[in-house]
Amino acid sequence: MNDTPNKPIYEIRVKGRLTDRCLRWFEGMSFEYREGDTCIVGPVPDQPALQGMLITIGDLGLTLRSVRCLDEQE
Repeated sequence: MNDTPNKPIYEIRVKGRLTDRCLRWFEGMSFEYREGDTCIVGPVPDQPALQGMLITIGDLGLTLRSVRCLDEQE
């Protein structure tokens, strides 16, 4: 059973391997390293929260590779 029925799951991919300091900004998300990038995956409650995460990525000086909503692809 899904613990977050109303929260879409997003995958946000950034260039490189994030440090522990950077990872702390994305509490509640999971992390996977693929092909030289870090994938930040987890539920995002709404669009303002997603925009906040993207602003944080910019503020940390990270290079955004992609953003995908993973819901409804099963």
